[in-house]
Amino acid sequence: MKINFVVPGIQIGGGIRTVFSCANRLVTKGHEVTIIFPLAPYTDPGFHPMYWMSCLLHYACAGTGVGWFDLRARVKTVVSLAPRIIRFVEHAIPDADITVATSCETAYSVAALSERKGKKAYFIQHYEIWGMWNSCACWDAAAARESGGESIFMRMADVVPDEPLLKKRKQYVDKTFSLPLYGFTTSAVLRELIEKKFCGRIEGLVAIGNDLRSDIAPGDRPGRRRKRIVMPYRRMEWKGDRDGMQALEAVRKKHPDAEFVLYGTKKDARVPDWVVFVERIPDEELIALYASCDVFVYPSRVEGFGSPPLEAMACGAACVTTDVGAVRDYTVPGVSALLVPPKDPRSLADAVISLLENDERRALIAAAGYAQAQAYTWERTADQMEDILSRIHSEGRL
Repeated sequence: MKINFVVPGIQIGGGIRTVFSCANRLVTKGHEVTIIFPLAPYTDPGFHPMYWMSCLLHYACAGTGVGWFDLRARVKTVVSLAPRIIRFVEHAIPDADITVATSCETAYSVAALSERKGKKAYFIQHYEIWGMWNSCACWDAAAARESGGESIFMRMADVVPDEPLLKKRKQYVDKTFSLPLYGFTTSAVLRELIEKKFCGRIEGLVAIGNDLRSDIAPGDRPGRRRKRIVMPYRRMEWKGDRDGMQALEAVRKKHPDAEFVLYGTKKDARVPDWVVFVERIPDEELIALYASCDVFVYPSRVEGFGSPPLEAMACGAACVTTDVGAVRDYTVPGVSALLVPPKDPRSLADAVISLLENDERRALIAAAGYAQAQAYTWERTADQMEDILSRIHSEGRL
């Protein structure tokens, strides 16, 4: 097949890495794959002006090549992908059997393309209401709604923000689920959201792969006298940094001799002196860090997929994670990882303490997680995506 992936930009990021990783393997499978992105960044609701400037600065300094990833697919730049002018610039986009949007912004662009660009699909990797996920008022409004057994993630879809920009962004994102696109996504929770809240149709799931793994099984590693707890630190409210730090403080009161390690792009004033902070850790060192920890903590409040626990499991760590994204898809709760509700630092701390104080249980969970994580390869991801795209291409309905 001739496959186009339309991305909002080429800066490093988890969603873009997923698209590039799948594109490479689809090329290996014999497909003709092109990555398309705009030189003029999107300026849609909720996009901060600094993002627009960062895109321009990136292109000015680094050019339009993908230096951070060994990309084997073709890369094609278009001056702009704004939907209102897409028919005037689509001659720069290769004709294809299928063209795939990879974000809410690109969904509008792909939906506006002519039939020469093939069937139109939408790879949904998150519910992209970023400002709402960072808004305490929106979280409180979701928590206050009658649950009817729904998670707070599902209830957030029913919240109408008071702040005009957040409201406009939510309307913008929600509308993408009713565009004439074949949707596919990364987790059961996203599928449920789109089908239940927006009456959309999801053609299938693509489980994100992982190439951060240790070749040494957990039981073959020498133990350390001092327990080590590792947690990512992402400096965004919806990533749960505040909840995670509260949990680690509670763990430290019970286990003051434990070592606490955070990793992320940059340390800030909220990181206390008793924490070891590792900035911009390369993949090979991250593998070693995962493999060295006794307990990996993932405090995120919401995710589309949520790869770090899977990465840590594949490196032999016992994981304590919030029940977000695809975590429930790639774990057996209580067997290969401990799952706790999001926004609940006390439960997070209790779960960590329970593993620190029970070496046998921690070892069993680490071993089960390690074994389960081995199935999540990028080859498997590419197979799943190829199957979905082939069905969309051949069935010809929407």
